[in-house]
Amino acid sequence: MRRKLPWVVGALVVLVPAAVLLLPDRRPNVLWISIDGLRADRLPAYGYHSGATPIIEDLARRGFVFEHVFADAPWTTASMASALTGRFSARHGLRTPFRALADQELTVAEILAQRGYQTAAVVGAFPVDAVHGLKQGFAHYDDRYDSAIDGGGGRAYLPSEFHAGDVDRQRTYRIRKLRRDSYRADASVGDAAVGWLRRASRMRPFFLWVHFFGPQRRAERGATPVRVRDDFVAAHDQRVSELDAEIGRILNEVRARGELDRTIVVLHAAAGDDLSPHRPTELGRRLSDPVLRVPLVIAWPGGLPAGRVNSQVRVVDIAPTVLDLLGVAPAGDLDGRSLRPLMHGEEREDRLVLAETLLSAEADLNFFRPDGSAAVPGVWRRAARTPRWKYIASEPIPFVNFSRPPPLPPDAARHRREELYDLEADPGETRNVIALHPDVAATLRDHLRMLPNWPDGGANGG
Repeated sequence: MRRKLPWVVGALVVLVPAAVLLLPDRRPNVLWISIDGLRADRLPAYGYHSGATPIIEDLARRGFVFEHVFADAPWTTASMASALTGRFSARHGLRTPFRALADQELTVAEILAQRGYQTAAVVGAFPVDAVHGLKQGFAHYDDRYDSAIDGGGGRAYLPSEFHAGDVDRQRTYRIRKLRRDSYRADASVGDAAVGWLRRASRMRPFFLWVHFFGPQRRAERGATPVRVRDDFVAAHDQRVSELDAEIGRILNEVRARGELDRTIVVLHAAAGDDLSPHRPTELGRRLSDPVLRVPLVIAWPGGLPAGRVNSQVRVVDIAPTVLDLLGVAPAGDLDGRSLRPLMHGEEREDRLVLAETLLSAEADLNFFRPDGSAAVPGVWRRAARTPRWKYIASEPIPFVNFSRPPPLPPDAARHRREELYDLEADPGETRNVIALHPDVAATLRDHLRMLPNWPDGGANGG
């Protein structure tokens, strides 16, 4: 018997590592769901008394609801780049639709792929197409579309392109793409996400990002901006209910895999939408709370209790939170910080919100004089927000969607503006009180100086 022992030990040395390789990797999965145009105050989980979203409500009951969450950009591409990197758009550089996320930026998908995760994305609209650089780290990126976002004929296929360094070509291409195949219905996104989950290995954890177009506005051929807005408002709750059902299908598939308890589910919006009758065509050009405030729910039945967080937090906090929950150290210089201390009651601090938009420096809504000069200049808007105060600075700059924009008009300085709102007394942001509180404005103005300036001469980069 003793003479056989070395042989047995040798066999175990060979077989034990082989057996370990055959065991499934039980690290938590991540299901990251993002939605366009979904306002927090239009969800029952946030106190809305209409609409039917039983799946999101159940997710909220089982997870953490963050009451006051703000994006750093009021438009989809930049906001999602901020969410996936944990960096403000002013830092990661995707500040206009004519730039793409730089290769040196690090996404959650890249970090998790390096650690053996299966990574996949299923997205429902061209603003988050792979060409914008958001594909980084995803082994599978499903960005197929079959309809138009912007009132064209739709369906006719136009290959996705990004013309780095040629803002004029990219501008005309983007118009054509939005009028062709640039969108697919939420049901189609749900089908693709469920299909990927059915094919995914059970031996390795997954990171799956699913982006829904959701209740966002779409323009039908010949529709006026006001009609687009009115149709959007009228159909909003129904579209959110249909979206809710698709989220339920995906969660049911995770449950069918027997993995719901070990799956971290993140649900948030890229940006909200202004449902008021004012400025129906100015999507992405304002920094009002209805656009910047978004819902955020994080649920992990096997690893987190349920609760609500009232502190002010940011979309850039999502990526470091996911990494923290997975026990992965963040890499690089992040603006966001993990929300885990807030969830465990270890911290109650409100986090400063910084936001900007350069879409108000696009010429689309402008008109030009006979000499080719613009009636008004482009405007670069930036905001700093605390729970009580919001400061907004508007600065005239050349248009960002032309390589050779017309010079600023002689009266451009009159478009320079500073605003301060007391959100406790005036949540609708209707009364500019900067003259009454110059010290508050000065403090918030200094916070904005933490971010990079916008270079003169417009946006010609890729």
